[in-house]
Amino acid sequence: MINDDHSSPDIVAAPSPAAARRTVRLPNISGAETFVQEINVLQLEGLLFDFSRKHGDKTLELSEQTDGTGRRVRLRFDPHYQRPGILAYRVLQAVFRKLTKEGYPFEDTVSFSRKEIMELAGRGNSTGGAQGQELYRAIQQLRRSDIECEFLDKENDRRDRLSFSLVNSALFSEHKGRVQACSLVPDPMIIKSLNDRHWAAFNWDRMKHLDPVAMVLYKQLFWQMCRLAGRTVKQLETARSDHPMVVKANLDELRYNKDLGDIFAHWLGGLKMPPRKGKIVEKYGARFEALKTTGLIRSYTIEKSSAEGGFTLVVRPGKTFIADYLELYLSRYQPQLKYDSAHDRASIAEPLVLVGHFFQALSGQSKMDTDVFSEKDRAFASFLIGKYGFEAATQFATFAVAAAKADRYPVRQFIGVKQYVNAWLAGRDLARRQQPTESQFADAPHSQAIRPIGELIRGLNFARSATSSPPSVQQ
Repeated sequence: MINDDHSSPDIVAAPSPAAARRTVRLPNISGAETFVQEINVLQLEGLLFDFSRKHGDKTLELSEQTDGTGRRVRLRFDPHYQRPGILAYRVLQAVFRKLTKEGYPFEDTVSFSRKEIMELAGRGNSTGGAQGQELYRAIQQLRRSDIECEFLDKENDRRDRLSFSLVNSALFSEHKGRVQACSLVPDPMIIKSLNDRHWAAFNWDRMKHLDPVAMVLYKQLFWQMCRLAGRTVKQLETARSDHPMVVKANLDELRYNKDLGDIFAHWLGGLKMPPRKGKIVEKYGARFEALKTTGLIRSYTIEKSSAEGGFTLVVRPGKTFIADYLELYLSRYQPQLKYDSAHDRASIAEPLVLVGHFFQALSGQSKMDTDVFSEKDRAFASFLIGKYGFEAATQFATFAVAAAKADRYPVRQFIGVKQYVNAWLAGRDLARRQQPTESQFADAPHSQAIRPIGELIRGLNFARSATSSPPSVQQ
């Protein structure tokens, strides 16, 4: 029996980060979908998100708390978008799921199509009206909530106190108020930590149908029982008693207990623990029964603790927990080909970056006050990139801005400069025939395609104070 969240034991011996990158592998489960999440973010979820549908703390802008590992965490929420809620939590799960599907090593950008983001976030196929605005607000909550805490750098084996947000930047395209596509840039520290293999792995098929509160309980209990199981396996290895049958028998006897007050304080942000056992079972018993149905636990009890008015949750692992733990953490990592993410980059991320570059050049401002663009503009940018490449399309955008200003043409949309394509092509062909020297290209835009797409999106430099809404809402 254990109640210790402060240490971070090795669940399985892992190769060095450099060696891990060469293998390009992720934990894999036969016949099921794996879900990988960065561990620092997993530990912070309960403090960052408000799982109360009533959102009783709408005025909360600054929060200083201690997470389950004992580290001090300072959270600052945007007064306009407020604390991230349930939909923002679903979006974050969608981000990690997409990163997992795209494979190792992890890219610095996650792009979603119109249907994909809503399906992954549990909103069916609708992206219009209020639902599209809710999605936009949820992503802005992730982007504009500042987190200050110690962040474990696994590669260098040290903890640094850092300030970051879960999502650094986001670009959207919309048509008649409906979100058509978006590209999100997670904080570089999160991507680096994932590539250093500082992750927790789960069986997505077992938890994908759970509601957010039950999903939080599933992930936290699975992770804590994995840590406990890791200690047990190490003891068996030391005693040379690590036969598979012996390991399974010992794991079957495990028991994990956790103070319920800590669960509500550190795992279930915004929810208050009922004062009586009967009320706890009435409000949350269905969630624990759902965990039993998944096979994560085979039993649970709520017992009075020594603290006045306190209760302790005691669970025993189920058969599917043991199976998933053995396959995810003890079996050899199965090879997993990297998912081809080039399509998302070429059809969503790069076109949105190109449109952003055009409007930034058009405004002449160092900071942009909107991150939502017309779907027609994104489609036009996608056409240019597909036909001429990202570098040439960027050169066209710069040329078009100069041409429109010279003609005093009041351009409002990127597709509005389509008329300058032929002039740009003619000038480019003439320049090629004249075989210009290197000095003639001194002021020409250099290729940005070799840079990570997330770096390009962050380079658009959106105004931090902007509270932009989808264009249909602004109008």
